[in-house]
Amino acid sequence: MCIPGWLSCLQADEILVEEIVGKYWHGLITRAARKNYPEASVTLDEVKKGLGTWFRVLGGQRAVRLDAASPRQLGQERTLLQRIAGTNRAVALATVDANYLKLPASIAMFPDARLNKDLYYWLSALAANMRDPINNKNWFTQNINSVRHALTSYPGLVPRYYRLVDAFLREGASHHARDEQGRELAGQIRSALQQPFEKYTWPASNAVTQWVPLWLYPSIHLAENTMFSHEDDNDSGAPDGRDKKLEQKKGRQGEYRSMPKRDDGLLATRLESLFSWAEYVGVDRPVDEGDEDEAERVVDDLDVITLSRDNKTSASRLKFDLDLPPEGEDYVTLGDGVLQPEWDYHKQAMQENYCSVKPMISLAARPMQLPKHLFHKSRKLRAQFEKLLLGRVWENAQLEGDELDMDSFLQLTTDLASGHAHSTAALYRKKNRALRDLSCLLLADVSFSTDAYINDNTRIIDCIRDSLYLFSEALSLTGDRFAINGFSSRRRSHVRLTWVKHFDEPLSPIVRGRIADLRPGYYTRMGAAIRYATTQLSAQPQEHKLLLILTDGKPNDLDRYEGRYGIEDTRMAINEASRKGIHPFCVTIDDKANDYLPYIFGRSAYVFVRNANELPYKLPKLYLKLTS
Repeated sequence: MCIPGWLSCLQADEILVEEIVGKYWHGLITRAARKNYPEASVTLDEVKKGLGTWFRVLGGQRAVRLDAASPRQLGQERTLLQRIAGTNRAVALATVDANYLKLPASIAMFPDARLNKDLYYWLSALAANMRDPINNKNWFTQNINSVRHALTSYPGLVPRYYRLVDAFLREGASHHARDEQGRELAGQIRSALQQPFEKYTWPASNAVTQWVPLWLYPSIHLAENTMFSHEDDNDSGAPDGRDKKLEQKKGRQGEYRSMPKRDDGLLATRLESLFSWAEYVGVDRPVDEGDEDEAERVVDDLDVITLSRDNKTSASRLKFDLDLPPEGEDYVTLGDGVLQPEWDYHKQAMQENYCSVKPMISLAARPMQLPKHLFHKSRKLRAQFEKLLLGRVWENAQLEGDELDMDSFLQLTTDLASGHAHSTAALYRKKNRALRDLSCLLLADVSFSTDAYINDNTRIIDCIRDSLYLFSEALSLTGDRFAINGFSSRRRSHVRLTWVKHFDEPLSPIVRGRIADLRPGYYTRMGAAIRYATTQLSAQPQEHKLLLILTDGKPNDLDRYEGRYGIEDTRMAINEASRKGIHPFCVTIDDKANDYLPYIFGRSAYVFVRNANELPYKLPKLYLKLTS
């Protein structure tokens, strides 16, 4: 009776011993295969602030954002120990494009931390001197040309560069090619690193499989430049409407590939070439096979998502962009739309009549009073704004007034002493109420992202509505002319401009009803909305004009209005408004605003509200501060 129990204990001990041995073996082989120095590691966060300044001083574009690169499978050769340990499959590659400069999150390649830090600065300098976006076809030539340009333009980089090259080659981190062609290419790269000003003939192959830490890499594997067109995007979902939106995953990457042929199979030639989820496999599998839950699970596991052009429509679809609400039948469009230009930074040209802004007004809005939960805040704001109304200024040189104007009196006595003729002088000054020669237009972002919840009960759009309630209540006391518009967009032909209050319209229950009827939807084509608002403000007779923009994120839309393109167009629209005497100011609750708003508005023309719940009370106070 005891023997089975004894055997069971023995088997459990054997399993435990195997786990311990396996654990130690994994640690031993991993350390043996490791080719870095963790004790000398330098992280991107440690140098990020100075690195951004360094990049821009050397000529890098201000709109390019510095970020950490995700590890990527390059397909480089690995040592025997690395293949046994299963390490070095993915490498964090330095990349640069029109929107991002991505560098490794940490560098521990050299035993000296100063060299690891120097590598960060060298890669940033190389990116600042990269004239064209890096591509697979000209990868070698582009890097060599950028190295030459950087060393020629900034001779102070020369010692740092050659220290890094010597350290890189001394570490033996060149390449582990097993075939003659690979060894020849590795030797050519070593020569190019040591003597960058010599002439080299590079192979015609566009396969970027060599890991050179001192060079930059293409940001995406683009096999066919014309594979996708933003203008071809459509908003139609799956036939039966079974669309599902996935949560955003940090570090998820994409690449473009040709659609696999249906008669192709799966062929693996070496054991070490076994495919992982992050690799593209052209398996002969119909696109509509499998249920959507399985598809969601697979996509969520992917680090690199491969996109191909196909003519088939899936039975269900997973959406990676913002969902679009149905067209509202209770909004009426006022006119055929107002054409607006848009700035194309690629061409450095303004595209005239490129966007159509469609002013519209809600027919479903019903008159209402101020919501009860805002009564207390409204009373506090009213008290503060009444002080502004009671504020008075001295007016000098008056025929009658509260007291003697000493400047006018001294001028009179001087004239009398010098024998100059004079008439009855205005010798008094008095206090009059200050007249505010000011008009303000508030643009509120009501894109679909404002439908997100900030806690269990409150959405961003709820905070925006409360802000507009209190803002309009406060400004109605000052006598300042103001207007409120909401905006969103769906491509350039459909920029929605929702009228809430006109300049000539008093605050009324119907205005509050329009605020209550604001609903999230679509995207954020900010440049067109700003240009339309600029035209409205320019028509006002007041001397001082303020354009307030309330948003929760950066400019974006379904077409190419994304990333740097949208940022550059918005920046141009802001510059246009400033040249017309309008003062733009942005209020945002986006925690990443510091990455792009200083470039668009300038460092003193925006404010970040960390807690969205505080926005309704802070917005009127901010207006008071800006206009006092």
